[in-house]
Amino acid sequence: MSESLAVGHAQTRAAGRAGDTAGVAALDARRKLQLGLGVIWVLDGILQFQPSMFTKSFPAMLAESAHGNPGVVAGPITWSANLIDHHVVVLNAIFATIQLALGLGIAWRPTVRLALAASIAWSLAVWWLGEGLGGILAGTASPVNGAPGAVILYAIAAALLVERDLIVLDEPTNGLDPQGTREVRALIRQIAADGTTVFVSSHLLAEVEQICTHVGVMRTGRLVFQGSLPELRRTGASRVSVQTADPEAAAKVLTALGLADAMAAEADASAILGDASPEQVCAELVQAGIGVRGFAIASPSLEDLFVGLTGEGFDVSG
Repeated sequence: MSESLAVGHAQTRAAGRAGDTAGVAALDARRKLQLGLGVIWVLDGILQFQPSMFTKSFPAMLAESAHGNPGVVAGPITWSANLIDHHVVVLNAIFATIQLALGLGIAWRPTVRLALAASIAWSLAVWWLGEGLGGILAGTASPVNGAPGAVILYAIAAALLVERDLIVLDEPTNGLDPQGTREVRALIRQIAADGTTVFVSSHLLAEVEQICTHVGVMRTGRLVFQGSLPELRRTGASRVSVQTADPEAAAKVLTALGLADAMAAEADASAILGDASPEQVCAELVQAGIGVRGFAIASPSLEDLFVGLTGEGFDVSG
Protein backbone atom coordinates (compact mmCIF):
# COMPACT_ATOMS: atom_id res chain seq x y z
CA MET A 1 0.00 0.00 0.00
CA SER A 2 1.20 3.53 -0.70
CA GLU A 3 0.73 5.01 2.76
CA SER A 4 1.28 3.35 6.10
CA LEU A 5 1.83 4.22 9.71
CA ALA A 6 4.61 2.54 11.65
CA VAL A 7 4.56 2.83 15.41
CA GLY A 8 7.17 2.01 18.05
CA HIS A 9 7.52 2.02 21.82
CA ALA A 10 4.11 1.06 23.15
CA GLN A 11 2.89 3.14 26.05
CA THR A 12 3.22 1.85 29.58
CA ARG A 13 0.35 3.72 31.21
CA ALA A 14 -2.39 1.64 32.81
CA ALA A 15 -5.30 0.40 30.75
CA GLY A 16 -8.87 -0.39 31.78
CA ARG A 17 -9.22 -2.93 34.53
CA ALA A 18 -10.58 -5.72 32.35
CA GLY A 19 -7.94 -5.29 29.65
CA ASP A 20 -5.09 -5.05 32.13
CA THR A 21 -6.16 -8.25 33.85
CA ALA A 22 -6.11 -10.14 30.58
CA GLY A 23 -2.71 -8.77 29.62
CA VAL A 24 -1.10 -9.51 32.96
CA ALA A 25 -2.58 -13.01 32.94
CA ALA A 26 -1.04 -13.69 29.54
CA LEU A 27 2.37 -12.56 30.73
CA ASP A 28 2.05 -14.45 33.98
CA ALA A 29 1.56 -17.61 31.92
CA ARG A 30 4.90 -17.04 30.18
CA ARG A 31 6.63 -16.34 33.48
CA LYS A 32 5.09 -19.47 34.98
CA LEU A 33 6.49 -21.51 32.10
CA GLN A 34 9.90 -19.96 32.69
CA LEU A 35 9.70 -20.86 36.37
CA GLY A 36 8.56 -24.37 35.43
CA LEU A 37 11.71 -24.80 33.33
CA GLY A 38 13.75 -23.44 36.24
CA VAL A 39 12.23 -26.03 38.59
CA ILE A 40 13.08 -28.82 36.15
CA TRP A 41 16.72 -27.68 36.04
CA VAL A 42 16.88 -27.57 39.84
CA LEU A 43 15.43 -31.08 40.07
CA ASP A 44 17.90 -32.32 37.45
CA GLY A 45 20.70 -30.74 39.44
CA ILE A 46 19.55 -32.44 42.63
CA LEU A 47 19.27 -35.80 40.85
CA GLN A 48 22.78 -35.27 39.47
CA PHE A 49 24.03 -35.37 43.07
CA GLN A 50 22.83 -38.98 43.49
CA PRO A 51 25.63 -41.29 44.69
CA SER A 52 25.40 -43.41 41.53
CA MET A 53 26.32 -40.39 39.40
CA PHE A 54 29.69 -40.18 41.17
CA THR A 55 30.67 -43.71 40.10
CA LYS A 56 32.18 -45.18 36.90
CA SER A 57 28.68 -46.13 35.74
CA PHE A 58 27.98 -42.49 34.82
CA PRO A 59 30.73 -42.09 32.16
CA ALA A 60 30.02 -45.64 30.96
CA MET A 61 26.40 -44.65 30.35
CA LEU A 62 27.53 -41.59 28.40
CA ALA A 63 29.92 -43.66 26.28
CA GLU A 64 27.08 -45.96 25.22
CA SER A 65 25.35 -43.06 23.43
CA ALA A 66 28.23 -42.97 20.91
CA HIS A 67 27.30 -46.40 19.49
CA GLY A 68 25.93 -46.26 15.96
CA ASN A 69 26.58 -42.55 15.51
CA PRO A 70 28.83 -41.17 12.73
CA GLY A 71 32.43 -40.57 13.75
CA VAL A 72 32.03 -36.81 13.82
CA VAL A 73 29.32 -37.24 16.46
CA ALA A 74 30.69 -40.29 18.28
CA GLY A 75 34.27 -38.94 18.63
CA PRO A 76 33.46 -36.03 20.99
CA ILE A 77 31.11 -38.29 22.98
CA THR A 78 33.84 -40.87 23.56
CA TRP A 79 36.40 -38.17 24.41
CA SER A 80 34.11 -36.49 26.98
CA ALA A 81 33.16 -39.87 28.52
CA ASN A 82 36.86 -40.73 28.98
CA LEU A 83 37.54 -37.31 30.51
CA ILE A 84 34.66 -37.71 32.97
CA ASP A 85 35.84 -41.25 33.79
CA HIS A 86 39.16 -39.85 35.04
CA HIS A 87 37.59 -37.00 37.05
CA VAL A 88 34.09 -38.27 37.72
CA VAL A 89 33.61 -36.76 41.18
CA VAL A 90 34.78 -33.24 40.32
CA LEU A 91 33.11 -33.04 36.90
CA ASN A 92 29.80 -34.51 38.03
CA ALA A 93 29.70 -32.02 40.92
CA ILE A 94 30.32 -29.24 38.36
CA PHE A 95 27.56 -30.57 36.09
CA ALA A 96 25.10 -30.69 38.97
CA THR A 97 26.04 -27.18 40.09
CA ILE A 98 25.58 -25.83 36.57
CA GLN A 99 22.07 -27.24 36.40
CA LEU A 100 21.20 -25.81 39.79
CA ALA A 101 22.59 -22.43 38.67
CA LEU A 102 20.48 -22.54 35.50
CA GLY A 103 17.33 -23.16 37.51
CA LEU A 104 18.07 -20.43 40.04
CA GLY A 105 19.12 -18.03 37.29
CA ILE A 106 15.78 -18.49 35.53
CA ALA A 107 13.95 -17.95 38.82
CA TRP A 108 15.77 -14.66 39.51
CA ARG A 109 14.22 -11.99 37.25
CA PRO A 110 17.40 -9.95 36.53
CA THR A 111 19.25 -13.02 35.17
CA VAL A 112 16.40 -14.80 33.37
CA ARG A 113 17.58 -13.89 29.85
CA LEU A 114 21.16 -14.98 30.51
CA ALA A 115 19.99 -18.18 32.20
CA LEU A 116 17.65 -19.06 29.33
CA ALA A 117 20.42 -18.49 26.80
CA ALA A 118 22.76 -20.64 28.88
CA SER A 119 20.02 -23.29 29.09
CA ILE A 120 19.95 -23.54 25.32
CA ALA A 121 23.73 -23.99 25.10
CA TRP A 122 23.89 -26.48 27.97
CA SER A 123 20.91 -28.49 26.69
CA LEU A 124 22.44 -28.82 23.24
CA ALA A 125 25.77 -29.90 24.76
CA VAL A 126 24.06 -32.53 26.92
CA TRP A 127 21.91 -33.67 24.00
CA TRP A 128 25.06 -34.31 21.94
CA LEU A 129 27.58 -35.51 24.52
CA GLY A 130 25.13 -37.15 26.94
CA GLU A 131 22.35 -38.47 24.70
CA GLY A 132 24.09 -38.95 21.33
CA LEU A 133 21.62 -36.56 19.63
CA GLY A 134 18.80 -38.78 20.82
CA GLY A 135 19.85 -41.61 18.49
CA ILE A 136 18.55 -39.72 15.46
CA LEU A 137 21.73 -40.28 13.41
CA ALA A 138 22.29 -43.74 14.85
CA GLY A 139 18.93 -44.97 13.56
CA THR A 140 17.76 -45.96 17.03
CA ALA A 141 15.50 -43.00 17.71
CA SER A 142 12.04 -44.04 18.81
CA PRO A 143 9.39 -42.51 21.07
CA VAL A 144 9.47 -45.80 22.96
CA ASN A 145 13.03 -45.20 24.16
CA GLY A 146 12.46 -41.50 24.79
CA ALA A 147 13.90 -40.15 21.54
CA PRO A 148 14.74 -37.52 20.56
CA GLY A 149 15.60 -36.97 24.22
CA ALA A 150 14.10 -34.81 26.96
CA VAL A 151 16.96 -32.36 27.11
CA ILE A 152 16.39 -31.11 23.55
CA LEU A 153 12.92 -30.12 24.72
CA TYR A 154 14.59 -27.98 27.39
CA ALA A 155 16.50 -26.15 24.65
CA ILE A 156 13.34 -25.60 22.59
CA ALA A 157 11.42 -24.38 25.64
CA ALA A 158 14.20 -21.98 26.62
CA ALA A 159 14.39 -20.59 23.08
CA LEU A 160 10.64 -19.95 23.04
CA LEU A 161 10.65 -18.38 26.50
CA VAL A 162 13.53 -15.94 25.96
CA GLU A 163 12.23 -12.38 26.31
CA ARG A 164 12.71 -10.30 23.19
CA ASP A 165 14.19 -6.79 22.89
CA LEU A 166 11.91 -6.07 19.93
CA ILE A 167 8.51 -7.37 18.87
CA VAL A 168 7.07 -6.45 15.45
CA LEU A 169 3.28 -6.53 15.03
CA ASP A 170 1.29 -5.91 11.85
CA GLU A 171 -2.30 -4.73 12.45
CA PRO A 172 -2.47 -6.64 15.78
CA THR A 173 -6.15 -5.82 16.47
CA ASN A 174 -7.45 -6.34 12.95
CA GLY A 175 -10.62 -8.46 12.96
CA LEU A 176 -10.87 -8.70 16.76
CA ASP A 177 -14.03 -8.04 18.74
CA PRO A 178 -13.96 -5.21 21.33
CA GLN A 179 -12.95 -7.55 24.17
CA GLY A 180 -10.12 -9.06 22.13
CA THR A 181 -8.96 -5.60 21.09
CA ARG A 182 -8.79 -4.46 24.72
CA GLU A 183 -6.84 -7.57 25.66
CA VAL A 184 -4.29 -7.00 22.90
CA ARG A 185 -3.91 -3.34 23.90
CA ALA A 186 -3.30 -4.29 27.52
CA LEU A 187 -0.85 -7.02 26.51
CA ILE A 188 1.15 -4.62 24.33
CA ARG A 189 1.33 -2.09 27.18
CA GLN A 190 2.49 -4.75 29.64
CA ILE A 191 5.13 -6.08 27.25
CA ALA A 192 6.45 -2.53 26.83
CA ALA A 193 6.40 -2.03 30.61
CA ASP A 194 8.67 -5.08 30.89
CA GLY A 195 11.27 -3.31 28.73
CA THR A 196 10.50 -4.69 25.27
CA THR A 197 10.11 -2.32 22.34
CA VAL A 198 6.89 -3.03 20.43
CA PHE A 199 6.87 -1.94 16.77
CA VAL A 200 3.38 -1.79 15.28
CA SER A 201 2.37 -1.26 11.67
CA SER A 202 -1.22 -0.06 11.55
CA HIS A 203 -3.75 2.18 9.83
CA LEU A 204 -6.12 2.05 12.82
CA LEU A 205 -5.27 5.51 14.11
CA ALA A 206 -7.52 5.23 17.17
CA GLU A 207 -5.42 2.25 18.27
CA VAL A 208 -2.23 4.19 17.64
CA GLU A 209 -3.39 7.01 19.90
CA GLN A 210 -4.16 4.59 22.73
CA ILE A 211 -1.09 2.35 22.77
CA CYS A 212 1.82 4.23 21.21
CA THR A 213 4.24 6.91 22.29
CA HIS A 214 6.23 7.39 19.07
CA VAL A 215 5.16 7.27 15.45
CA GLY A 216 6.70 7.14 12.02
CA VAL A 217 4.57 8.09 9.03
CA MET A 218 5.49 6.69 5.62
CA ARG A 219 4.34 7.66 2.15
CA THR A 220 5.23 5.60 -0.93
CA GLY A 221 8.10 3.96 0.93
CA ARG A 222 9.50 7.23 2.26
CA LEU A 223 9.55 8.29 5.92
CA VAL A 224 7.86 11.70 6.10
CA PHE A 225 7.66 12.03 9.89
CA GLN A 226 9.25 10.42 12.93
CA GLY A 227 8.80 11.50 16.52
CA SER A 228 6.57 11.35 19.58
CA LEU A 229 2.80 11.77 19.41
CA PRO A 230 2.98 15.26 21.03
CA GLU A 231 5.55 16.25 18.39
CA LEU A 232 3.23 15.01 15.65
CA ARG A 233 0.33 16.97 17.11
CA ARG A 234 2.41 20.14 17.14
CA THR A 235 2.78 19.90 13.35
CA GLY A 236 -0.95 20.70 13.02
CA ALA A 237 -2.50 24.09 13.72
CA SER A 238 -5.20 24.37 16.39
CA ARG A 239 -8.19 26.58 15.63
CA VAL A 240 -10.13 28.74 18.04
CA SER A 241 -13.88 28.69 17.53
CA VAL A 242 -16.21 31.36 18.96
CA GLN A 243 -19.96 30.91 19.07
CA THR A 244 -21.59 34.32 18.94
CA ALA A 245 -24.55 36.25 17.52
CA ASP A 246 -22.16 38.49 15.58
CA PRO A 247 -19.62 36.23 13.78
CA GLU A 248 -18.44 38.99 11.42
CA ALA A 249 -17.42 41.26 14.29
CA ALA A 250 -15.79 38.36 16.13
CA ALA A 251 -13.75 37.47 13.02
CA LYS A 252 -12.51 41.08 12.80
CA VAL A 253 -11.36 40.94 16.45
CA LEU A 254 -9.55 37.67 15.81
CA THR A 255 -7.79 39.21 12.80
CA ALA A 256 -6.84 42.27 14.83
CA LEU A 257 -5.25 39.96 17.43
CA GLY A 258 -2.99 38.59 14.68
CA LEU A 259 -4.73 35.20 14.31
CA ALA A 260 -4.44 33.81 10.79
CA ASP A 261 -7.19 32.52 8.53
CA ALA A 262 -10.01 34.20 10.45
CA MET A 263 -13.42 33.39 8.99
CA ALA A 264 -17.06 33.93 9.91
CA ALA A 265 -19.84 31.38 9.53
CA GLU A 266 -23.54 31.56 10.31
CA ALA A 267 -23.25 31.24 14.07
CA ASP A 268 -19.54 31.26 14.84
CA ALA A 269 -16.16 32.66 13.91
CA SER A 270 -12.86 30.81 13.87
CA ALA A 271 -9.16 31.32 13.25
CA ILE A 272 -5.80 29.58 13.67
CA LEU A 273 -4.78 30.04 17.29
CA GLY A 274 -1.02 30.02 16.70
CA ASP A 275 0.94 31.16 19.75
CA ALA A 276 -1.87 33.26 21.18
CA SER A 277 -3.26 32.45 24.62
CA PRO A 278 -6.87 31.20 24.56
CA GLU A 279 -7.55 33.17 27.75
CA GLN A 280 -6.26 36.37 26.15
CA VAL A 281 -8.32 35.81 22.98
CA CYS A 282 -11.52 35.27 24.98
CA ALA A 283 -10.84 38.35 27.14
CA GLU A 284 -10.22 40.53 24.07
CA LEU A 285 -13.47 39.37 22.48
CA VAL A 286 -15.46 40.24 25.60
CA GLN A 287 -13.66 43.58 25.94
CA ALA A 288 -14.58 44.35 22.33
CA GLY A 289 -18.23 43.85 23.21
CA ILE A 290 -18.63 40.47 21.49
CA GLY A 291 -21.22 38.29 23.19
CA VAL A 292 -19.47 34.94 23.58
CA ARG A 293 -21.88 32.00 23.87
CA GLY A 294 -19.23 29.36 23.37
CA PHE A 295 -15.46 29.20 23.12
CA ALA A 296 -13.48 26.11 22.08
CA ILE A 297 -10.06 25.06 20.83
CA ALA A 298 -10.13 22.38 18.13
CA SER A 299 -6.93 20.45 17.48
CA PRO A 300 -6.52 18.38 14.30
CA SER A 301 -7.16 14.68 14.74
CA LEU A 302 -4.46 12.10 14.13
CA GLU A 303 -6.30 11.23 10.92
CA ASP A 304 -6.10 14.87 9.76
CA LEU A 305 -2.37 14.98 10.51
CA PHE A 306 -1.79 11.66 8.76
CA VAL A 307 -3.66 12.77 5.64
CA GLY A 308 -1.82 16.10 5.69
CA LEU A 309 1.50 14.23 5.58
CA THR A 310 0.54 11.54 3.06
CA GLY A 311 -2.02 13.26 0.85
CA GLU A 312 -5.79 12.81 0.58
CA GLY A 313 -5.60 10.13 -2.12
CA PHE A 314 -8.75 11.46 -3.84
CA ASP A 315 -11.19 14.32 -3.48
CA VAL A 316 -13.44 13.78 -0.44
CA SER A 317 -14.88 17.28 -0.31
CA GLY A 318 -18.14 16.04 -1.88
